[in-house]
Amino acid sequence: MERGLRFSAIFISAGLLVELFTLFSARPTAFILFVGLGGLLIAAGIVLYLFTLLRDLVPRKEGTP
Repeated sequence: MERGLRFSAIFISAGLLVELFTLFSARPTAFILFVGLGGLLIAAGIVLYLFTLLRDLVPRKEGTP
């Protein structure tokens, strides 16, 4: 579980950093990076976080790690 949470935190942090750096520019490319790359990284981090939580809720069989 910790590994999945760590990766989701990295994705969300990277998305926030992209959005932070694109806020300083007023060009159309900065807006595309803000919405496209930043939003995609944040959404991927949120989805990975939710899948990590759901994976631990499902009971596992005896022989599986």
